[in-house]
This record gives sequence, C-alpha cells and structure tokens, in this order.
Amino acid sequence: MAQLEEYRRKRKFELNGEKLRGSFVLVKLKQSEKGNEWLLIKHKDAAVDPAWNIEKHDGSALTGRTLEEIGEESPPKRSASPVRPGELQGARKSAMPSRLEPMLATPINRPFSDPDWLFEIKWDGVRALAWIEDGNLKLRSRAGGDITKQYPELAALPESMSAARAILDGEIVVLDARGHSDFEALQERMHVRTPSPTLLSQTAVTYYLFDLLYCDGYDLRDAPLAERKELLRRLFRPSDRFRFSDHQVEHGKELFELAREQGLEGIVGKRSDSRYASLRSAQWVKLKATKTLDAVVGGWTAPRGSRAHFGSLLLGLYEGKTLRFIGHAGSGFDEKTQEAIAEKLEEAGASACPFDEVPETNQWEGEVAPEAEPAIVQAPAIAGRVLAKKAQIEAELRKGKAENVTLELDGKRLRLSNLNKIYFPDSGITKRDLLAYYYRIADYILPFLRERPLVLRRYPDGITGNSFFQKDVREGLPEWMETAAVPSEGKGEEIHYAIANDRAALLYLTGLGCIDHNPWPSRKDDLEHPDYFFFDLDPADGTDFSVVVKVAQTLLQKLDEIGLKVFLKTSGATGFHMYLPVESGYSYEQLRTFAEIVARLVAAEKPDLVTQERTVAKRPAGRVLIDVHQNAMGRPLAAPYAVRAFPKAPVSTPVLPGELRANLRPEKFNLKTFFARLEKKGDLWRDFWKSRQSLEKAIERLSARVPASKKPMRD
Repeated sequence: MAQLEEYRRKRKFELNGEKLRGSFVLVKLKQSEKGNEWLLIKHKDAAVDPAWNIEKHDGSALTGRTLEEIGEESPPKRSASPVRPGELQGARKSAMPSRLEPMLATPINRPFSDPDWLFEIKWDGVRALAWIEDGNLKLRSRAGGDITKQYPELAALPESMSAARAILDGEIVVLDARGHSDFEALQERMHVRTPSPTLLSQTAVTYYLFDLLYCDGYDLRDAPLAERKELLRRLFRPSDRFRFSDHQVEHGKELFELAREQGLEGIVGKRSDSRYASLRSAQWVKLKATKTLDAVVGGWTAPRGSRAHFGSLLLGLYEGKTLRFIGHAGSGFDEKTQEAIAEKLEEAGASACPFDEVPETNQWEGEVAPEAEPAIVQAPAIAGRVLAKKAQIEAELRKGKAENVTLELDGKRLRLSNLNKIYFPDSGITKRDLLAYYYRIADYILPFLRERPLVLRRYPDGITGNSFFQKDVREGLPEWMETAAVPSEGKGEEIHYAIANDRAALLYLTGLGCIDHNPWPSRKDDLEHPDYFFFDLDPADGTDFSVVVKVAQTLLQKLDEIGLKVFLKTSGATGFHMYLPVESGYSYEQLRTFAEIVARLVAAEKPDLVTQERTVAKRPAGRVLIDVHQNAMGRPLAAPYAVRAFPKAPVSTPVLPGELRANLRPEKFNLKTFFARLEKKGDLWRDFWKSRQSLEKAIERLSARVPASKKPMRD
C-alpha cells in the first residue's frame, strides 16, 4: 500500500527530446487549489545545462514557431529534425561496416566564427570508434586496434542508445575534479589490457560521443554532420559515464576564448554540412588553447586569502643576459605542491631583484636567483617543474619524494608518474628505484636496444599486479618517440613497435611499467637478418642452478672448439643466456638451424642433464632445455643489464667464463648490488659489437662432428 501511495504521489521518468532530456520527477502537491496539481522537477544529472535559458528556446521543436506564430498560422521556420536514420539526407541502406578509420581534423593557428560551422570542445583523450550490435560493444582505437577490454566500464553503452546496431565516434577521457580532461591521468589506463578493480575505481573513464556513422541498416557517413549529431542526440541517453559532446553553431572565437580561460585543451571546428571521410580533412579543424612556455621563476608575491606560502610566481625570459619580466602565474598546484615550491624559493632566495626592472605588483614579496630552474607555464597556471639539469634529475630519482616529475633529457620532455609506488614488495623497491637504475645503466644497455623493435611487457602495479604484453604502441606516444612499422602476418596491417634509442625513451618505457626491456635481434632497417643469436638455457622446475652451469660449460666448450666468440649472462630468472654476435646477412632460420644442431650435440653428450621437452610441466627434474626456437622475428630475450620482474629485482648480468662454477648464484646480482659489481668487473660486454663473426668456418668444423644426414643446410 505504501508503494502504491508513493506512485500516486510521485512519478519518476526520463525524457530524451530536443528540449527536455534526462531524469525528471512529477510530484503531486498535497495542498492545491484544484486538488490535482503537479510539480515537474529536473534531477541533477549529466543532462543538466546550467546555461539553459527557456526564453531562447520558445520555438516548436518541429517547426521553430513560437505559440504566437502558431496561433497566427505563420509558416514553419525550419523543417522537422529527422527522427529515423533513413530520413537523413544522404543516408543509404547498407550492411554495417566491420572496420573503418576515423575522420581527422586539420590543425589551424587562429580561431574563427562562421554560421556554416559548428564548434565543439576538444577533449584530450583517446579517440575511439564504437560498434554496437545486438547489445554488444566493440571499441576500436584510432589505429584500428581492439581496445574493448581496456575499458570494461563502457560495456553498458548499448543500453544508452535506442538503436540495435550503430557505429559511434567519440573520445575516451579521464575527467578531473573540474570536469576537464586529464590526459596524464588517462595514461594510467592506456594499453592496460585488463585493468584491476583498483585502477578502475581510481582512474574511471568517460566516453564523449560526437558523431553517428551508422544506425539500424543505414550508412550515415554521406549525411550532413548537423543531421547526424541531431539524430545521435535523439537516440542517445547521456549519463555520467557516457556524454554527448555538444556544440556551438557559428561562435568559434567565443568558444575558443572560453576554452582558453577555463584551461581546456582547445576546440574543434566542423562544417555543419560535412560528410564523414576516413582521412584528415579541411572540413574539420582543430585549435589548441593550452600552450606551454619554459620560463624562469624570478620571484613571488605575498600569499592572500587561504594560501599559506605565496600568492603567485613572477616569471621571466632572458634576452641575452637580461631577465625580462613576462607575467605571473598563481594556479595549478595543490597545497602539497605549493609547500614544496615554497621550500625551493627560500633555498634560492636572493638579495636583489633578478629582473631588469622591478615588476609592477603591490604584492611583491621576494626574489630568487636568476639561475632558478624553469617552470612549465600554462597561462595563467603552473603546470609543473621541469628538471633539466643532470644534478636535479639524479637527486630526484635517487632520493626525491615527489610522486610525479617532468624531466627534460636532450631536449626531450617526459612526465613520470607514481614514482613512490612499490614495484617489488619483498625488497621495498619502488618505481623510482627502477627508473634511477635505468637512468644510471643507460650507456650500457642502450647499445642493445637502439634501432630494434621492442616487445613490451608492462607491470603497471609492480610484479604482484597484473602484467600484459604490448607490441603496437601508436596511441599516446610523445612526438619524439621513434617506432618501427612491421607488417603483421595474416592481418594485412602494420604493428608499430617502440624503439629506445636514448635515455629519454628508455625512461619513458620504464615509466609505462616496463620492468625489463626485450629487443629483437635484428634492426628496423633489416628486420629479417639478425646481428646476433642466442642459446636460452631453461631448467625444469626445482633444478639446482649448478646443473644449468654444467650445461653452460659444455655448450661453451663446444662453441669454443668450432672457433666462435660467446658472451655470457644470467637470465635474471632461473636460466642462463649465451649470445653470439654475427655478421649481417644470415636469416633467422639459418641461425636457428645452426644453433639447434649445436644444442643436439650437447644433448647427446649430456643426456642426463639436457632435455628436449619444451613443455615445462613435462620436463624431468634436474634437466635443462637448450632452447633455440626464440631465434625468430618478434620473440626476443631480455637485454643484458635489464632488471627482471622477480622478487629482489634481479638483473640479467654479464658474467665471465671463469665465473661458470657450481657456486654461481645469479640472485646475488640485483638492482641494489649491481653497480658495485659493475665498478669491480667493468662492462664485460663492451666488445660485443666489435666481435661480429662469420659462421662459415664454424660450420665446416661443425660438419666434421655431425653425421651426414644431420649436416646444416646452406643457401
């Protein structure tokens, strides 16, 4: 009875019209003159528009006429908006496309206004096309990759569309407390194939929709944009998770100025009658509002209001040796950041004004020395501090406390986040410690990474969290990051692998959660011909490392006998790696065949130590597999000097032949102990690239030891 009484008194419902959208409630007035009066209340939801003015929308949704004009039987001011996909001009009946590429905007330098254009906010996120089919959702990135599993919270999108089959275009973003898109926060989600519940709750995404390309049997790409958006608005029910990217007609200059004042990414302009073409088009344009400038902090003003440390920072630029005042910035940092900046200001305090003229401000408080470090300015906010000096970077990575930092290495800027996250719980090693290691070891590891495609294995939550492999890295990379385009077998597409040619790239990839780094044995300019090959000694579970050492000794002796130079390293796990640099020209298959013959000779010599069983669970205890099958395109091993994702952060460490003894314990070589060993032993692989060798004489010597039926084939 109580529920029935509630229903009689209050009715909740949703509308999805041109004027009224979202959740409403009708409440019956208890005391009314007529006894049957109701109050219509709009709920505060995603459809709320604080700027809505009913006086500006008093025309009919069908004809545009006011009540007075309808009474006067005036002619319609406009045609009725389409309510079905087949009613759109240019719509054509068609099967739903299985793939298509997004339409891209052309960058411009100045805003403009034009009644034939509509203007939207530019969201700083990940472009995503959505396929809705019979209640199921598939998301594809700008590059065409399937990213559905990366954003499981968007699976409910079909429930927000009044269409059984549709293709939508939009942008996936993470919104900050102000409702602005935060690309740096989104990077925590990008490429994480199976995000953890913690990551989903801490970094929730929102999908802004701005175009409808296909709907219930009709291809709409040849329909005018304005009609496509209007139909999308009618069919779409917005929520906090899914939002309609609204627009302003004509007023591009005004929207751009508003975006700049609010610190938004920028705006996108689109011709109202534009058709959807899968290319970069002048029919769509984009203009960024947020631009950065490196400026010197030359002073600060006294705090006012709720601020406890300073009001704003006084900024300058050098003209020769003269520091000119260019303005001030006072927003963009929280209390913790402001306190940290204040400490830096006090440390760098100077007795005289560093500017050529004292800035005109009645709040002047203090000065800092002219060699003060630069800040990134997003007028009128401070976006962060840039660490560009070697001493600054090393101090922050080794002993700093900041959660996030921005570095500049050789002119390349990168942001590193979550530096205090524990990556190795047993030893307390943090992401900062890992970055500091790679910063120091860069000169040793980079010769084995340069110009080589990298297969990434990412551990965003450390070694105890979920990890995933990643090959294609086209989304979200810095402009300076290099990649290698490799054709994908059977798919007719290209996979863009990351390449680490310098310290900045190495740290950037480490910042993505790459604990180890796995390069191809071939370079991007000659992918089919490696310049080294390897033997991977992989023991059965529970096998003592002394057994691995015995097999390595026998294999090394065999390779020495046929005159080959071998470089040794621990795998960083339970195994052992033996590398042989070779002259260019050998194929993967040739090197793998050669290595397999050598491995079989050792197996025949040590049948009690070597197994040829590839399945780990089936390997006899106390045996070692001499694995050569990873000498193939796209199947690399961890590079020398790479940290491995195991407790205590072991390092894949180069060793001398004389160290192949039963008491060799690779777990002693880890992130905390490695540099002491490096100082003592030096770079044991420094001559690796000077030792490229031909295999012809080795093949001749090997042939004398192999039965005729097993001799290697030569092209």
